[in-house]
Parts: sequence; C-alpha cells; structure tokens
Amino acid sequence: MQPMPEDWTRAVAVVAHPDDLEYGVASAVARWTGQGKQVAYLLATRGEAGIAGLHPDQVGPLRAAEERRSAAVVGVREVEFLDHRDGLVEYGVPLRRDLAAVFRRLQPEVIITMSFDLTWGDSGMVNHADHRAVGLAVLDAVRDAANPWVFTDAGPAWGGASEVYVAGVADPTHFVDVTDTADRCPELTPYRMLIAERLADGIMTAHVFNRALDPEFPATLSRATITGLLRGELGFDGPVVTDDLRMRAIEQHWGLEAAAVRALAAGADILLIANDRLPDGGSAAQAVLTKIRTRLLSGRLDPEVVEAALARVRALKARLGDG
Repeated sequence: MQPMPEDWTRAVAVVAHPDDLEYGVASAVARWTGQGKQVAYLLATRGEAGIAGLHPDQVGPLRAAEERRSAAVVGVREVEFLDHRDGLVEYGVPLRRDLAAVFRRLQPEVIITMSFDLTWGDSGMVNHADHRAVGLAVLDAVRDAANPWVFTDAGPAWGGASEVYVAGVADPTHFVDVTDTADRCPELTPYRMLIAERLADGIMTAHVFNRALDPEFPATLSRATITGLLRGELGFDGPVVTDDLRMRAIEQHWGLEAAAVRALAAGADILLIANDRLPDGGSAAQAVLTKIRTRLLSGRLDPEVVEAALARVRALKARLGDG
C-alpha cells in the first residue's frame, strides 16, 4: 500500500450514519486537522433507526449530538445531516442532488466515503443497504457537482475534487499512519467514563493497528491492547467481542482458525464469524472449535483463558436476566 497523499487543504467525509466514521476514519481525520486541514462531515441520516427499543424520535437527536461531539474531538467543526431516512436510504437522483449541492458549497479537494461493496470482503457479512447506496451516490455526485448542466439549482459547478478515497474495502491501496499523531487521552475518555459508570456491557474490537500499543498484531489479536490496555489500564471486566474473523485482512494474513485462537489468548471472549460457510462447504465455527480443542489438548492454549471468557459471558447473561 501507498501512503495517502496529503497535498490538499479541504476534504469532506461522507457516510450514511453517525458512528460510521468512528470505525477508523476518524483517526486519520485527527491527523489531518492537526496539520491545519479543513475536514467536514456529511451524513445522509441521523441514525434514528439504529437502537432497538428506543423510538426514532429519541434516537435521532441523541446520535446526531453524539456525532457532533465525536467530530469535535478530532478537530471537525462542520457536521451536516441530509436527513434521509435511516435504513431506507435510496440510491438515486434526490440523493445525488443533495450530495452534489454540498460538494459545490464546500468545494472539497478530497472526498472520503465508506465501502459500498455488497459484502465486507469476499466472505464477510452483507454490507448495510444505506452504506451501499451512499457510497455509490458519492462517486456519481462528484461528477454531478462538476457538471454545470446537472442540478442547475444546486449552486455553481465545482470540479476541484480530484480524489475520492473509500475506507473499509477488502483490498486497500492507501493508508494513513496515525501512530505518531493519535492522542490517547481524548480517544480513551469515552471508554473511561462508560467503564467507570458501569455502562459498558461489552466492547467490540477492530482490526486496526497501533504500533505504539502492538507493533505486530491488530487490536482484535493483540494481548497488549485487550488485556493490557482495555482490561489492565481501563479496568474493563466485561466481555470483549472480536470484529468479524472472516474479514479478508485477518483470514488471509493469519488464517481463520489461528486468528481465533490468538484472539482468545489476547483476552477476547466472543468470536464473531459473520459467514459460517467455508469455501469447501464446511462450517467456519466448527473449524474454529476444532482448532481451539486441539490447542487446549496440546497445552498451547491455557484452559484458564477459556474459563475466564466463559465466566465473563455468563456474568453478563445473568446481569441481563438471561442466565
């Protein structure tokens, strides 16, 4: 992969929902704003259909406020919402027009969006319909914004967006190194608060690298991150859930079974496998269980690690009344 060029001054990051950008992109945004660049956030929805058990009228304002606070942490002052309906975003002319109008007004040189592939990798879970609609519309809206004969009521044409970067793809071509610029204090503040107030029932890891924490493994497989930072420094004693172990970056680099064992040894409790069907027709979950049993019998995986994981899951189920 090549480092992402940084010879620009204005960018817009476009996603479907609040919290989409916080899955990795926000760390890069913090680097860029620290360099003096202007980055704006543009969200198609307010994420109002994203919390089971809470009415959209409550959730929309809550998630919008959370997004604005998250943006402020990484130096973003401008956050806009297009107010399309969460879960029902449609690719089409109305969405393209809304996006093109913002591009013309903000005049970004660079635009960032998220993967709009059907699945997260060849064997991963199906990508959210809103992500797919927004990502594709972003590409077309960049061209629309540059055409003075398209959406003539949406402001003067802007053709200065020279690059579009798509995050979360299976085969990335560029990277942004945030190791030396990430500030652990604001990034860890929400975790400290939620853990201290006993409001974090579980925490999900991501397949992201931070050389300062672990120069060899991503967070999902990193004992330094899960056991050292999350459990040791932050004091979290609930279940840790891995990101999807079938994602290509994990499966091709470490192998599904080996990654699952390493995640357990690192301190993870729940192994997420989004697609159970292996290329040979077998079960991914069964293959992982077989590998775990083999490592236990050979003494290469500590039984106490597995017992501790089971205990944390049982404790959460009992607390939630499902024990």
